Amino acid sequence: MKIPNNYLRVIYVSVFYILASTLNISAQTVNVEKKTQASVGAEKQSVQKKESLFSKLAKKISGESKKLHPPKADSTHGKDAKYAMQVYGWHPSWSGANLEYNYNLLTTLSYFSCSIVFNSQKSLEYITLGWDDPGTTLMLNRARADGCRIDLTVNCQDPEALDSILNSQEQRLNCINMLLHIVSFDQKADGITLSFDAIPEGNEIQLTQFVKELYDSLSIRGKTVSLTIPAEDPSKTYQVKDLSAYVHQFILMGYSSYNAPKDTPAPIAPLSNGFQWDTHDIKHSVGSYLDAGIPKNKLILALPYYGAVWQKDSSKAGVKYRFKNHLRYNKIANHIKEQQASSQYDSVAHTNYYSYSENGKNYVCFYDNERSLSHKYEWAGQQGLAGVGIWALGYDDGREELWKSMDKKINVIKLDSSLKDTLGFSDNASAAANGISISSAGGDSAKPADEEQQAISSKIKAIIKNPKVLAAIILTLALFSIAGIVFSTAFASVREKLFITDLSTYLLAHLFLILGFLAFFFIARFIQNEQGIPTNNLTHWIIAIFLGIGIVIQMLSYHLFLTHMPKGKLP
Repeated sequence: MKIPNNYLRVIYVSVFYILASTLNISAQTVNVEKKTQASVGAEKQSVQKKESLFSKLAKKISGESKKLHPPKADSTHGKDAKYAMQVYGWHPSWSGANLEYNYNLLTTLSYFSCSIVFNSQKSLEYITLGWDDPGTTLMLNRARADGCRIDLTVNCQDPEALDSILNSQEQRLNCINMLLHIVSFDQKADGITLSFDAIPEGNEIQLTQFVKELYDSLSIRGKTVSLTIPAEDPSKTYQVKDLSAYVHQFILMGYSSYNAPKDTPAPIAPLSNGFQWDTHDIKHSVGSYLDAGIPKNKLILALPYYGAVWQKDSSKAGVKYRFKNHLRYNKIANHIKEQQASSQYDSVAHTNYYSYSENGKNYVCFYDNERSLSHKYEWAGQQGLAGVGIWALGYDDGREELWKSMDKKINVIKLDSSLKDTLGFSDNASAAANGISISSAGGDSAKPADEEQQAISSKIKAIIKNPKVLAAIILTLALFSIAGIVFSTAFASVREKLFITDLSTYLLAHLFLILGFLAFFFIARFIQNEQGIPTNNLTHWIIAIFLGIGIVIQMLSYHLFLTHMPKGKLP
């Protein structure tokens, strides 16, 4: 018997959809664990076409800043000069939710932190420390309403854990998938800041590879990758020239500039050293990284909202000191008042210090205040850096002088923190200076009609260009085709045409079932990687079990077919 044309059409269309979806999803999803060089190159070109708003905006601001304030070794501008820069602020989890920050003066609020550690079972554990608390949600929503972007800082100070992540492809994939889940579902974040403080030596290439893979996963979802770097990197662990292709922002921890002997008191973040302590200072650190290949418009200089206390020890030959502790800015300000101490200013390091006695012991405390920070803001602006950072928000405990000094020197750049466009940043975000309008994610002002139309048009184009969206559409059509064929077998006439002819039609019919299993396999992998679900042995076993069940069903049905076909009966 011949199969009617209408059934042939159904079969041909189904085969077409299933093969197309299988090829598409296999190219887009299976390669998550092991991509070919060709697909990596294609993805990289696609990402590079969408130039990061950080780069475009920073270049624009840098150009405007240079026109108004040409870089010079020392500040010669008026005291009222202002510079267009980003302000990156860390919110430490131990401070609890804080709704009193001056969010208008922040570009990015970074939640510190998600900590990665090895637990007692020697497996990686991700401790989010209040990231998904209702109070945190309230704080982050308040920040977004004032136009702030939200970052999550991922902190790891465990060399063993870092070695495991950097040197295992499976661990890297698991880590990236877990971080994707944390910043996409536990809370919505615009990006991730990596803070790896204990990278074992010899992992330079592995670090770059991990950052690249994280960048590939985040950038396609419209999220950014930032990386903290120490003031000094003598071992060259951070290959910044190579990393620059995958890092949107480098955050230089300027408060770790001074590496003094333990018995020598010194400022935490000296702008210049004047050869009074050692050769390391902020100017030296910034210059070293710029020479190594970090673009100015990607470098943020983080400064301290705390100080260091040194205790004088006269028992040894000569005057010796030993480090005592760190103090937050608000405690230092209150302590100076309590001690009625006289604060001195070092015009070389641009830092403050004061001496005091307590319980018969003598101390000296170095710290930054509005005067020293203002000078460092000005210097960063003159150099054309992307911005400045704060470690840490809340360490001023509501005092206004540090915010005021920032406001006097910086026109804060606001980047669009809206998460509606998951494929990139909105071009509406811009600087709050030099005639460039500010875009606030939660603002009350409505966008013009043409902007709304452009936004809708760009989103439609982005969906069309996204291969995963197209693959999902094709998969849906393929599944409906398979379901149609399966349900049609409820009719005796269809079963007769499909099963009571010859072996070739039987095999053709079961080919649909085999391709159906493959389609479900790729759907599972697609959902797994989109949702950020970590790959593990359990997942592999589930997939293997279902595929095994499918094979057994095929074998049994074929046996029934051979048994009943000679009798002219349906299986």
